[in-house]
Amino acid sequence: MRSSAKAERRRLLGGARRGYRPGETPTQAAFREVFEETGLLTVPTPVVAVLGSQARTYPDVIEPTTILFESTVVGGTLESHDG
Repeated sequence: MRSSAKAERRRLLGGARRGYRPGETPTQAAFREVFEETGLLTVPTPVVAVLGSQARTYPDVIEPTTILFESTVVGGTLESHDG
């Protein structure tokens, strides 16, 4: 989760716009997204949940799937790398 000091809210990290990169596994994408958005190096542990949602146009029709991992921080420095 990522915390916002302005609004005291939390949100899940993720790559909704880009999704996986070619040849990337869900675990690799989770590792990359956490680092890009927080600066922390993590080891994703087993999948906690797989969640689907309704199809929408983005700009093509997509059916989003969220894969939720629990992760252990193993290094890095907490700071935003991905705006």
